[in-house]
Amino acid sequence: MGRWTDMDSDAERLPDGFERIGYDADTQTYTFRDASGRVYESEPGNRYGELRATGERSQPISDEERLEQHEAIEKDNRSAVRMMLPFALLVLVFLFLVFKLVDKSEDTYVSACGKGNRQAYISKGDTCWALAEAHGISANPELHKAQYQHYIPRFLLRRFSYPSSTVLNHGKKQNRKQRIEDVVTAVDLGHDIPKFVESPVGRIFGQYDMYKDDSKFSKKDQDRIETKLSRIEGQASRIIAKVADAHKTGKDKVKLSRHDKDLLRKYIFVMKYSSPIFFKRFNHQRAEDYASSDRALFLEYMQERNFLRPLDVWLDNLERIMEKHMDPAGKWTEDLYKEIYPEDAEWLKINIRSMYLSFATPSDAVEEFLLTENAFGIHEGPNDYSTNLFTGEQTTTAYTEFHIISVVSPRLVMILRDNYLPEPLEDQREDIRNNKRLMLAARMQAHSQPDNANSLLEDLPIAKARNSYTVIQDGRLELAEGADGVPRAADKFYFTFFRLESRHVQTINLVMLDQAHHSSHIVYKSKVALQAALDFYLDYPTRTRGVYSLKTISDRPNDPMLALLRKLETIARSLGSSVRAKYYIDPLDEIKDTPPPDGAPTFNDVVAQVLETIENDCPTQAEDVCFNDQKA
Repeated sequence: MGRWTDMDSDAERLPDGFERIGYDADTQTYTFRDASGRVYESEPGNRYGELRATGERSQPISDEERLEQHEAIEKDNRSAVRMMLPFALLVLVFLFLVFKLVDKSEDTYVSACGKGNRQAYISKGDTCWALAEAHGISANPELHKAQYQHYIPRFLLRRFSYPSSTVLNHGKKQNRKQRIEDVVTAVDLGHDIPKFVESPVGRIFGQYDMYKDDSKFSKKDQDRIETKLSRIEGQASRIIAKVADAHKTGKDKVKLSRHDKDLLRKYIFVMKYSSPIFFKRFNHQRAEDYASSDRALFLEYMQERNFLRPLDVWLDNLERIMEKHMDPAGKWTEDLYKEIYPEDAEWLKINIRSMYLSFATPSDAVEEFLLTENAFGIHEGPNDYSTNLFTGEQTTTAYTEFHIISVVSPRLVMILRDNYLPEPLEDQREDIRNNKRLMLAARMQAHSQPDNANSLLEDLPIAKARNSYTVIQDGRLELAEGADGVPRAADKFYFTFFRLESRHVQTINLVMLDQAHHSSHIVYKSKVALQAALDFYLDYPTRTRGVYSLKTISDRPNDPMLALLRKLETIARSLGSSVRAKYYIDPLDEIKDTPPPDGAPTFNDVVAQVLETIENDCPTQAEDVCFNDQKA
């Protein structure tokens, strides 16, 4: 039998023949009845104890009786403590022995890891922070609040937005209301049947924790890339606002200082380099997971610089590019070779030194530019791929950026154009014009079909900006009086807003739409402009440029380009269009790598040749004009 039994029941506590029959909550007294039917009451607040017949008055307890009761209770408490002391002592001795045994164990303990996990060696003296730092994770539980980070900045999205008609009650008073954030109209491509949606500016074209460095401990270090992106974004937004305001007020050009022009060029590159395309390229926790075509060079660079993750290289590159001071001569692009991954430093230099900036706007008041998810990652030019016949995955083997397109607003676009494409003033000199043609043809030899590797926008009517240290004499550029052509911080640049005919406006939209098969949304300002862009793209002829033709799909049933075309068809029909998508099906069993012609230079050889030509012919930045074998 156990050492404890229930001694607190009526059967154990009441005299024979007694039973409890009621309770008065007001007086807190219980009512009992004996075998003869006589009724008794308990003392107020007591369940048992001394009972008195109903109607009798209770006698108050004397001081002596109360003292005796307290002494009895204290005596019982001391007895209970003495009874528990031996058990408490046994527990303490047991815990002491356990800790002694653990302390005498080996310094390290190895546990078997499941699939997908890595083994960690825990030694005496290790800290949570040291282990987290060594394995590229965060040891601070307070740093895991996700942050929505935009890869297309809000200040640009607001140029497509309008005030929302939705209002919310604000505060305790019902008559105090606050309008929610401005919204943009967009085509949502994330469903089988696309639909028109309104999206808040703060919740489109972004991703949670895209620029967060979770290998760092403090929140400041984790968010440093986002902080620096915000800083350069703020500086660029001031310049872009100046340009957009000049265009909106009807001016035909805008003046920028060399610093503002260079900062805008750097910002365009940073936004492209920080886009989802490059996040996908670098977002790996292990070096062996990096799979781009430069894998061997990249892994060697990681080993030399002691990087643990490909993601660390990307974040480090971004940080160093944003922090790099820009000198007027553009030497900062060369200095980055020693500071960031050399292949990407080379690409940045080509981008800055071999392309010039221009602004353009539609001539037709109805036409507008669209905004896609990869707005800062779009380039116009031929691409060569190697295709995996089993998965359909494509790897870039060669590409040329003839134009880089960055939309500022529905009516304004920034365009970076290759120096070797036609330029009105420079091409008036036959020697410069011929040299550019030869150099462009040589560069195209890196492609599998050089004759088809041309630009859709070769005849785009834009030109380099005029500057403060040159003048036009007899239709040719000459140095202004007192100028020596050396780039200086005080130089000014005058950018014209070039007016584009419908064909060029819609070709720019076409380039963006053709690269939208991984986009979740297409933002637009007016449905009339959206329909015009869709009709032009869907009806555009195919097989016009060999392997570089637009709207070429595979016969794979889940081909992403085919899915995009079907969705755009659906949207166009909902807008009243009857156009059907034109496209060419290239069977998977015929997709093969076409080798370049015999004796053609490799892509890297061409890059080196371009850099050498830039240095020898025009050792300055792209907006500076070359003439008379000098820079201007």
